Amino acid sequence: MKSRFLATVSALALSCGAQAADLPVKAPIALADPPMNWTGWYAGLQGGFARDAGGFQDPDGLYTAGFAPRNFGTRHTGGILGGHVGYNWQNARFVYGFEADASGLWGNARTAALPAFPAQSPISFDVDWLATFRGRAGFTLDPATLVYVTGGVAFGHVNNSAALFSGSNILQGVISNDETRTGWVIGAGIERMFNARWTARAEVRYVDLGSGTATAFCPDATPCTGYRGEFSNQLLMGLVGVSLKF
Repeated sequence: MKSRFLATVSALALSCGAQAADLPVKAPIALADPPMNWTGWYAGLQGGFARDAGGFQDPDGLYTAGFAPRNFGTRHTGGILGGHVGYNWQNARFVYGFEADASGLWGNARTAALPAFPAQSPISFDVDWLATFRGRAGFTLDPATLVYVTGGVAFGHVNNSAALFSGSNILQGVISNDETRTGWVIGAGIERMFNARWTARAEVRYVDLGSGTATAFCPDATPCTGYRGEFSNQLLMGLVGVSLKF
């Protein structure tokens, strides 16, 4: 009797095991990537080129002994490197927000008022740092690609000068403009989101820092005392950057 009971239990166990082996195995549940969304804070780095266009108006004739006022200008391309921080809101396909950035620039523009005597008539234009506070607005081409326009206020430090030397390299007079100026900035760009946290961008901006006036410094009370000059500075920039959302 006992042996028959054990045989019956064993048969039932083998039958249940066989049925369990035949049951389908469920595949593991795949976790979906979080949806692409532009809303939130971000910060990052940017760099590229900056083309500095400088202008100098010489209304009192520093370079013409008081005659025939003239205007001078030149351009030079240098580098720019800095960082940015901002915030986006997304509403359907529309994305808008604000951004602040600060950058250092290198490479100033130089020219000569008297081409035959460049060492005696140097003019230079330099913007050594730039900061902007801008609005941004655009729309998504697809969930991960944003095109936008941007614009706002710009602040930059300029160091411009126009000097006149004698043939024996003695300073006759110099008009210099060393100050922080306020202007405006406008631009456009495209940005790509690679995952929920990282984006990369390419952008073009135009900056106008306006103009600043100064009067000449003339050693030994030479006749140029009181001569005026006006400098202007504009920048055309091409930038690439990366941002981290947080």
